[in-house]
Amino acid sequence: MPPDLSTIIQNTFRAMVAEMNTSLPGEIVSYDFKKRQPSIKPLIKKKFLNDDTLALPIINNVPVIFPGTSKIGMHFPLRKKDSVLIVFSQRSLDKWLESGKDVDPQDTRKFDLTDAVAIPGLNSFNKSNFATNNEDIVIANNKEKITLKANGDIEMGADSLKKLINDAFKSQFDSHVHNVLTVGTPAAQGGVTSSPTVLAGLNPILVPPVGIPIPTNLAGDAIPASSITSKVKAK
Repeated sequence: MPPDLSTIIQNTFRAMVAEMNTSLPGEIVSYDFKKRQPSIKPLIKKKFLNDDTLALPIINNVPVIFPGTSKIGMHFPLRKKDSVLIVFSQRSLDKWLESGKDVDPQDTRKFDLTDAVAIPGLNSFNKSNFATNNEDIVIANNKEKITLKANGDIEMGADSLKKLINDAFKSQFDSHVHNVLTVGTPAAQGGVTSSPTVLAGLNPILVPPVGIPIPTNLAGDAIPASSITSKVKAK
């Protein structure tokens, strides 16, 4: 028997829907960092009414959606094998991508594979979460993390914290000195302290601030090593 009208309508509708693309998970094949354009492989095959399947082609020059505006934004690295959500535009993106303005699409295609945009961050459930709880904000890059705790505290990985105290700061700290007035024989003289180090048996002796009595052993004698505060280098 030939199909009735309702079956013909249903099959026609299904065929139309089968040609419509809305969104799919994808995987980055390659990435042009300067243009922010990856090539992406869709990860779910197309399925036909007769149960046949077809792998979808790689989509090239896909715009990436990073959080931000024209003046403020965030960028993070994208690499091969990273997962993304591919969203297909209702109309052709070609003219809009050229100008970013209100345009006539000049094409009748809808929800086409070539009009895809990519949103990084979609992952399958078999990939672990780098966050350890559902309260904190975590920024991670490989094994390094910066965590904004719910109570306002900020935690950083050991290597990240070390980089904040960089070589330039360490060099300045280790080499800093102070101008001082020293008491010796025959008279008081000006001078500078040593750079940070472990001090012992210092002579001449630093003059105490105004108003503080001078110790009796100040007459040219060294302050005992046990009375000197040691200065240590930055680590």
